[in-house]
Amino acid sequence: MVTMEVNWEEVARNLAGALDCCVTQIQQMKGLFPDDDGNIADALQEAEEADSMFVQASEAAKVPVIDIEKLDWESLKKAISECPRWIEGGKHGLMMNDILW
Repeated sequence: MVTMEVNWEEVARNLAGALDCCVTQIQQMKGLFPDDDGNIADALQEAEEADSMFVQASEAAKVPVIDIEKLDWESLKKAISECPRWIEGGKHGLMMNDILW
């Protein structure tokens, strides 16, 4: 069995771009079709919410780079304070319990 490494960030960016194109097309055609049941408006609202979540996740994924060879206690504390999601743990973060105080 061959496994393939997937770059999920790239996949997410491609999906966000495709969603943006779809929203643009739907908005351009919106007046051509009645939306008596509100499904078109609902779909556009859901797309807007999904795009907002993508933007927030993209911003949260930006973590500071630490030069491990120059790491000292002050640098570590500064890096943690700049990236609060490390405190909560997460995909790229450290759990507070992983740090020796």
